[in-house]
Amino acid sequence: MNAKQIIGIGLLALLGLLLGYLYISNINNLTIEHKISLSNKSSIIYIVYSPTCPHCEHLLEYISNIETKYPNVTFLKTTNAKEMNECLKEHNISWNFGVPLVVAFTKNKTYVIEGYPDKYQDINGYFLGENFERNACERSNGTAFYKDGKYLFCIFSNGRILGNKYAIEYLAEICSKESCIPKCNLS
Repeated sequence: MNAKQIIGIGLLALLGLLLGYLYISNINNLTIEHKISLSNKSSIIYIVYSPTCPHCEHLLEYISNIETKYPNVTFLKTTNAKEMNECLKEHNISWNFGVPLVVAFTKNKTYVIEGYPDKYQDINGYFLGENFERNACERSNGTAFYKDGKYLFCIFSNGRILGNKYAIEYLAEICSKESCIPKCNLS
């Protein structure tokens, strides 16, 4: 790893801590962005974000571009970290309030996607490019996930997925094919 990459990772970590602090310090003022009618949708993907987070902004832009591709999936966007954390605790999922966080529950599995590159870090849908992300995955003892011979995302040793556009698409495809169950009662 060269000096620029080390500095970049350090700045990214510092930015994450700062945004996390801002997010947590405003936790009591956060509310659901909007309520969505679920009557004609069969699957739910929860997205927890902060309006001050550039990573979240980039994720929400990407989701707005793919929502029509998955008509039976509701991308439920919320800034209510308190209620989401209560739901996650009910399902034995720990969370340090880092955003963005993407969660979906199927009958047999819970999917948790953490993080997402901001628009300056996004190189072809990956954090700083495919090679950088794959190498970072290997260095962190993660497992690279491939589909049809193409690297898509990293699964960390705790089972969580590193967020990038391919991880979001993968989850949306799963929820489109099988039901992603609404398990969080967000007001």
